[in-house]
Amino acid sequence: MMRCAVKKWTSRSLRALFITSIRFLRKKSGLWLRALLCLGIGMGSLWLTWREPFDLRLQIRGPQPVSSQILIIEGSRQDWLELTQKHQSLIRAIKESTKESDVIYWNPKVWSHLLKRALQGNPRKIGIDFFFGEATHHSSLKKWPIFKNPKIVWSTLLDSENQVHPLYFKKNSIQNVGLNYFRTDKNGVLRSFISPSLEVPHFSLKMIESPEWSLAPLLLKYTTPHWINFQGPPGTYKRISLNEFLSKDFPLHSLKNKFIIFGAKEEHLFHTPTGLLSEAEVNATLIDSFINHKWIKKVPLELNLLLLFLLLLICIQIMSYYPQSISFVAFLWIGITLSVISIWLFDKHYIWLPLEPPLFQLAVTFIVFLSFQLTVSDYEKWQLENEKRVLLEVEQLKNNFISLFSHDLKNPIAKIQAICDRLLTLNPSQDIQEGLLSLRKESSELHRYIQKILQISRVESRDFKIIKNSEDLNEIIKRSVQQLLPLIKEKHIHFEVQLEPLFLIEVDKNLIYEVILNLLDNAIKYTPKGGHILIESKDLGKHILFSVQDSGPGIPEEEKKLVFEKFYRLKKDQDYVKGSGLGLYLVKYFIELHGGKVFLESQPNKGTKIGFFLPVEEGANSD
Repeated sequence: MMRCAVKKWTSRSLRALFITSIRFLRKKSGLWLRALLCLGIGMGSLWLTWREPFDLRLQIRGPQPVSSQILIIEGSRQDWLELTQKHQSLIRAIKESTKESDVIYWNPKVWSHLLKRALQGNPRKIGIDFFFGEATHHSSLKKWPIFKNPKIVWSTLLDSENQVHPLYFKKNSIQNVGLNYFRTDKNGVLRSFISPSLEVPHFSLKMIESPEWSLAPLLLKYTTPHWINFQGPPGTYKRISLNEFLSKDFPLHSLKNKFIIFGAKEEHLFHTPTGLLSEAEVNATLIDSFINHKWIKKVPLELNLLLLFLLLLICIQIMSYYPQSISFVAFLWIGITLSVISIWLFDKHYIWLPLEPPLFQLAVTFIVFLSFQLTVSDYEKWQLENEKRVLLEVEQLKNNFISLFSHDLKNPIAKIQAICDRLLTLNPSQDIQEGLLSLRKESSELHRYIQKILQISRVESRDFKIIKNSEDLNEIIKRSVQQLLPLIKEKHIHFEVQLEPLFLIEVDKNLIYEVILNLLDNAIKYTPKGGHILIESKDLGKHILFSVQDSGPGIPEEEKKLVFEKFYRLKKDQDYVKGSGLGLYLVKYFIELHGGKVFLESQPNKGTKIGFFLPVEEGANSD
């Protein structure tokens, strides 16, 4: 039973989760469809960049520091032919040179002399970047023993059947041979290196072979493609001319521990991301990459996709919570940061992090979600307009209702008051007289509540305006005191009025009268029988002060800021002190309409002092 219950609960939970997810996706379809569009564009850009990875990056960064251990000795075709002719009595006809035939550069005497001279400098290895083919078959190793020196690496090629051409000297093959084999991409550009799985290693691998560099692990490691880190355009690696090498002044000691490659300027050229390089320069680049670990490493495709996804989430968050100007600055900062990181990884650590896809996705995301943001903004404005229209209708309905309701109540109250006044003139018994007076008092309170509600409705309407005239504040105070004098006498309150002479000020007489009346009424209401009330007015120069101080119970500290809110009443007085909670709200509202400020000072059991400051306008003082 328990298992069945758990299964049912799990099934219901999964179903509820599925339904909730579907509803969320439908609700946010505009958002996630745009997100998928941006991510798809970023992935498409990544796919296009992945095919021709870092050509532009290699071209932009310019020449890089290269190994000083590599030296290319090269000459033009004419240089080599002239050198050959110096040592030949028989001048042969010169054929057009091809990759399959460098025989025109072969002369055992010349090469014996060149190699002996180079070996005098004690280099690490000497590479001959020419394939002489069958031309060497007529030369004897006995006569030219230098040709089998282990420091010398001869170049060979693959035949039409992808078999290695053996290198023979009078039918004696030699072991110090390297295969000059390069595999270009479909567009004919050389970008990667792969060691052929043949018995003869690659020419560049043979060049670095030494006790420290065993061929076996290298052959295994480089059977997969490795991206070549081309260090610059043609001429990046140090080179000297053939004639310079043969001159008597050439310092042979400068060849010590160097990798020397003999090559021709115009022969065996390859298209690379940094330009047209000779085979000797390509081999120099490979040797540099082997000994200094300069191979370019690509960030895995999965990590690139994850980067695009995270970048999209960050961009959506920015566009969702920040305005357009801040979003633009944030996107610009993200783009610059990504660019700096990508350049730093490539130039310092030879790690290729594609820069174009995230930057392209960044721009597309900004444009797409900018339009989405504008659409949402327009929709929100439309909603606000509708809400505003509805609120205006509700407000109008409320005002109409209050007006009608108040009007319907005022007439019965007026009749009640008139009947009470009429009955009081008939000299009723004491009990009836007290009841009539109580009824009239309550009806007067109810009338005041209705008046306050009407005032709230009037001042909160859009058409409400204050009408200012030059008035004497002291006269308004005296009129208010006169109005409430019966209540003061009824509670036997000691009433003290201290009014300084004041200039006329620009105020709305009716509103200020209501303010003072409310403040005095509150003071009387909360002052106990036999208590004390002090009323003051003062001229403070730029302001006029009015205050009322009573000896009532005071206001708790935590309620001081709340008493000016609409319909708020003190918690301890709600049961036995009558009131609407609108008086002080109207006081604050009316005073602020005049540019003034209300203040309140009170301590529990020590009374309350409340009042306001009104600004004195220059025109009033001049009067």
